[in-house]
Amino acid sequence: MRINKCILDRQDFFQELVKHKKEIYESEIVLTQQQNNIRWLVGSSQAKLKSKPDKIDFIVKINKTANKYGIMLQCLNLCNEPYFRFDSDGPTHQNVSETIALEDRQVPTPHFNTYDLEGREFAYQNDILKNQLEAQAISNNLEFGISLFCNEANAFVNEDLLPICIDSTILPDFEIEAEFNLNNVKFE
Repeated sequence: MRINKCILDRQDFFQELVKHKKEIYESEIVLTQQQNNIRWLVGSSQAKLKSKPDKIDFIVKINKTANKYGIMLQCLNLCNEPYFRFDSDGPTHQNVSETIALEDRQVPTPHFNTYDLEGREFAYQNDILKNQLEAQAISNNLEFGISLFCNEANAFVNEDLLPICIDSTILPDFEIEAEFNLNNVKFE
């Protein structure tokens, strides 16, 4: 399994990013068409640790055709890939570390992904995701997933508020306020 050298070499910073409370700047994440992939919508907000100025990206991706989504935290001052991620659907993750019990090595989705002390990526399910009914509800509902992710990642808008996602590709409903007189209009 590949070792993420950035995380391995900066383990103290990585642990701080994972464990400490993060503040998400935007209460509304606007989802737009992902460039180069018409099936995905993506949106993000800046975030930061209360104690450090390092920029963190809170990213949400939704697949419009496959009813799946991902939520992630990325800090480019640490590495070029997300350091904490949630996958609502997809393949089972195979953990290879000998420090993980054999029965916990195969982790189906939904699950979280992060790194161990040796810089190896691993997946896990918290107690909520180990309950099949709750896991299914979270897989099918982005709002539930954001709530779970933010609580697990200790990332909130202001104190304990959660961000909401707005799909910019859906046109809002509108109402015509004036009545139109179509009596003199000829339709052919």
